Amino acid sequence: DNLIEGVISVDADNKVTAINRAAEKIICSPRRELLNKSVKNLPEAFWEEFKITREESVIRLNQTDYVCIQTPILEDSKICGGIFTLYEKSNVERMEHTARVESYVNEHNARYKFSDVIGESDAIRRIIYTSKKYASTNSNILITGESGTGKELFAQSIHNASQRKRNPFVAINCAAFPRDILPSELFGYVEGAFTGASRKGKPGLFEIANYGTVFLDEIAEMDYNTQVNLLRVVQERYVIRLGSHRPININCRIIAATNKDLPQMVREGKFREDLFFRLNVLSLEIPPLRSRKCDIIPILLHYLNKNNFLKKNKVTISREACELLQSYSWPGNIRELRNVVEYFLYTGHDPITMEDLPPTVFHRAPQAPIRQLPETPQQPSSDVFRFVLEQLYQASEARQPIGRERLLQLARDAFVPTSQQEIRSILAQMADQGLVRVSRGRGGSQLTPEGRQLYETGRI
Repeated sequence: DNLIEGVISVDADNKVTAINRAAEKIICSPRRELLNKSVKNLPEAFWEEFKITREESVIRLNQTDYVCIQTPILEDSKICGGIFTLYEKSNVERMEHTARVESYVNEHNARYKFSDVIGESDAIRRIIYTSKKYASTNSNILITGESGTGKELFAQSIHNASQRKRNPFVAINCAAFPRDILPSELFGYVEGAFTGASRKGKPGLFEIANYGTVFLDEIAEMDYNTQVNLLRVVQERYVIRLGSHRPININCRIIAATNKDLPQMVREGKFREDLFFRLNVLSLEIPPLRSRKCDIIPILLHYLNKNNFLKKNKVTISREACELLQSYSWPGNIRELRNVVEYFLYTGHDPITMEDLPPTVFHRAPQAPIRQLPETPQQPSSDVFRFVLEQLYQASEARQPIGRERLLQLARDAFVPTSQQEIRSILAQMADQGLVRVSRGRGGSQLTPEGRQLYETGRI
């Protein structure tokens, strides 16, 4: 009688042998009128014969849905009665949700917040502002943008800023699963649903994400048949596991993302128009890195110093390297930029200069053409000019600037006849042609990329 679930037992003759107070309230009949009476006096849902296996069904009594579990009582492998256990369906769903959250919340969680978004450009500020407004709603969101722009970063940030933040954030890449496997991952399956299915069945990601967020990455890669099933979930807010007929109510927000042109795919018949409109309630377009150039260096330095934790001093980048990095188009966006950071960590120096840039960036970024030096009495073909250029190149390889006095001493050691005035004149000429950078004071001179190219091509 102390159980909150309704319990009714019957014998082999289908007569009621016991009934608790909770069952009395559910059926709205006193137990004295039911005990030792036929199950025909109970609602029709209790009339079915017991089977050897435990059966589960949903019945409606007095405008309330209950999960009714029939458990047979066996004696010498023969059924000699059974027990009906009644659970209010809403309570069962809450218990299932609690169990799912406890089981999956640590496995499926959102790590990133809006504070993890790096950038001060107007474009990224507008996106953050809009995303925070979206977080306060429960509407579905479609995030678009090129590959590597950070679509999942924003999806996780929206989840963590919403009222669903204490519940699971479940992400799935729709392109990562074959078309015959994806439905079972999304919607789950019951025992025996298909060859190789788990004996216990498996909940789908929508069940796992109940009261949380489902992030469908690369939604454009979902096949047409799965789109039909997803549309039903989005519209009806329930899922049916593969091999089952029982609907399972869900309450989760859907955030979808793609780098494809979905409206064009709709026009071409490759994506369902009704599903597109169901997902595209709120839209968010993440700008590519090349359209927010002022964010490139802050993002690069953030990852560079974050991964360079073994060193006490922060890594810096020379002005020329910054300019070249900002002029690069970054087709891979932030993902490519993080690759460059890793390249710097293994091959670069501090400060990072033009010589430290990876070939993919250096050769694809716009470069100023090397200007031809004028044919003058101090033309580049002179022996002293060649000697100075060679010493500057060797100093560049050693990542060291070199001054006039050192150049003069090296010339004397190599028996190259010259003077400090001539070396000063040659360095000034090189600076005018963009071949060297001459620092004030004792900073010395450094060869530019144009100067290195002139030496390496031997065009002197």
